[in-house]
Amino acid sequence: MLDNHRGHRLGMWLKATNLLLAADVWGNADRIYTWNAEENSFMLEVNEALGFRPSGRTAGWQRVSPAVDLDRPVRVT
Repeated sequence: MLDNHRGHRLGMWLKATNLLLAADVWGNADRIYTWNAEENSFMLEVNEALGFRPSGRTAGWQRVSPAVDLDRPVRVT
């Protein structure tokens, strides 16, 4: 999000609107799951304000590979 748009509660508005739309589509659902990065404290506060509670954690791992020369065949061993 652009800095000049921060602090206007756009995340809260968007998430609350999506919840209302989800209720129209899946009115019989008994749970809605959402997730955010742990370091995104602003959206975590939005989730909590809307009644969401932590239910688990996940982790992702990434390895940055060296540049690949697409003109050269890759040999996998």
